[in-house]
Amino acid sequence: MDEQQARIRSRQNAWNVLHHRSFAAGVELYKQHVARYPADAAAAYMQIGNAVFNRTHSFTRSEPWYLKALAINPDHEGALNTLANHYRGTPQGADYEQCHVAALRKHGWIGPADCDDVRGWDDYWSLNFRNALKLREFGYDTSSLLIRKLRQRGCRTVLCVGNGIHLEPRAFACAGLTVTALDLSPRATEFAAAFDFTVAQLLRFDYFVQLDADDVLLSQLLRAAPPVTYSAGSLFDAALCPGPYDAIVTRRTLQLFDGQQTLAAAARLLARLAPNGLLVNHSHNGQRFQRELHSYLTAQGVWIAAYDALVNPAAALPPERQVFVRIRSSG
Repeated sequence: MDEQQARIRSRQNAWNVLHHRSFAAGVELYKQHVARYPADAAAAYMQIGNAVFNRTHSFTRSEPWYLKALAINPDHEGALNTLANHYRGTPQGADYEQCHVAALRKHGWIGPADCDDVRGWDDYWSLNFRNALKLREFGYDTSSLLIRKLRQRGCRTVLCVGNGIHLEPRAFACAGLTVTALDLSPRATEFAAAFDFTVAQLLRFDYFVQLDADDVLLSQLLRAAPPVTYSAGSLFDAALCPGPYDAIVTRRTLQLFDGQQTLAAAARLLARLAPNGLLVNHSHNGQRFQRELHSYLTAQGVWIAAYDALVNPAAALPPERQVFVRIRSSG
């Protein structure tokens, strides 16, 4: 195992223990990880802060960890966003929000003002592709939870909407799912389809770390995975990726729309979803549109499930209905 793979395994093991096994043991593993990989310190402190808040629901107890992350990386988008949201409506919150937006612009993490601007999204993803190459970050911490839930529910086909350059569809495919990825940006689609997905990237996903498999077996999984179908175009184009799909995963996509356009986008997703399909929506600023979206989905007969439905293997979801699960992150 090379150093990069060892780093990924160490980080994912710390994350898994912190969030799903033992808080104290997870913190200790993160400390050991940071001692070996100091460049990961800010991200580690952010994860510990999130775990503290999830356990205690006390921002007073989690805030010191966010501040430690900022002390190491003043542009840490997640910490700035979390602090800005907590202090919203105060001068301190305004300062954090200003720093948050500046950090987003500095790193090219704010997309075009017009969410239908294909060229703008091409430029956005071109910059993010270069950043991701440096950071080797193309996935999400919740991807492994999704893989487990999709397999538990018996899902076989998945549509990833607003996928960008992320490698989550490839991880889904390595878990035995038939995957289609749809994004408005042709450049992002080209990047994602052409990227050389290796064991090192596969180990970015905790699901495969927990298999405790050697590199030979993981390489076999890569070779055996069905190819992902990549499509470039608008989710409003009913002819693209018509489905039906057992599951649809949207990553920070519905939050781009406003008002009735959000509901129209949700309608296009439901039209592609199987009658008992699972719709998973990940957003940063979900509170802005969540109430209207939930009301619309409920009116369509969709079951609204809490995030615990992904975390808890025993969480029951109605097998005969469409189900909506929201993932909310701070950055």
